[in-house]
Amino acid sequence: MRRLVPLPRWLRRTTAFIPLAVLTGCPTAVFLVHPALINVITVPLALLATGVGIWVVRVDLRADRHATPSMAARYRALAQLLDDADDREVRLDPERRFSILLRDESLATGSGRRALLRFDQAELDRAGHDGVATPVVFDHFSLDPVRPVVRHWFGAVTITRDQDGRTYITDIPQPHHDKRAASEAARLLTTTAADIAELDDLDVLIIQIQTATAITP
Repeated sequence: MRRLVPLPRWLRRTTAFIPLAVLTGCPTAVFLVHPALINVITVPLALLATGVGIWVVRVDLRADRHATPSMAARYRALAQLLDDADDREVRLDPERRFSILLRDESLATGSGRRALLRFDQAELDRAGHDGVATPVVFDHFSLDPVRPVVRHWFGAVTITRDQDGRTYITDIPQPHHDKRAASEAARLLTTTAADIAELDDLDVLIIQIQTATAITP
């Protein structure tokens, strides 16, 4: 799998503060060199530019608040496990309780991310017999390509098996959301951090992958 490494924390913070430093430094330099240039037009523009810079910094710091050293450590551990695995490789834990699919995902923005899909093995074994499409829910973990944060949510697919034993997996279509609804959902997730994985859950996931056996298709 292709390694995707987020920027170091110090560099992300520095990048966020650059606009604020530039937007506040330029008016200050103009005032010190040519005080006469500061007038009723340039002052409001300078204040507006500074406000924009402060907003950019606040947004970036808010997005970065979950990239703690503890989270970054789990992120690196999962990234290493995924780097050592093939795309769409499936692993089964020793107790045969879970099947874990390791894969690369492409985003609408054109960037990529690494992800893990964890299925309950008992549900998989029961699903789809006699040609009946059976919905199966799974845990979806993904590594944020921008920050060392692991995100978690639930997904679902339908599984069908034919008489020859072949298995067919179909994604369940997601409800359509317009841009405004999608933007509001993204803002809500940023505010509530509902899609950030718990550290204890990540510790369990890491152990499951480390002790699991790759399944040959």
